[in-house]
Amino acid sequence: MKETSLDEFVTGGEDADESAEPDGEDEAVDKPVDEAQTGEKADIEPATSTAQWSPDGTACESCGEPVERLWVDDGRRVCGDCKQWG
Repeated sequence: MKETSLDEFVTGGEDADESAEPDGEDEAVDKPVDEAQTGEKADIEPATSTAQWSPDGTACESCGEPVERLWVDDGRRVCGDCKQWG
């Protein structure tokens, strides 16, 4: 097996045509798909928290037990025992 330098991967290898001009296809890499295709920005919902961790413990809103990790369940922060899974 031939040893290969990392430089060969970066430049395209031995067969790469170094005189070739970039074709501009990489310009859409950082744009959301719909913006890259239509020029319009997507309506993106912001991320929402699904859990909370507190090293000192926080009371469960359902049973009142102090726990380090609370989960969001119908807008309330509850312990794993009170969370409705599924």
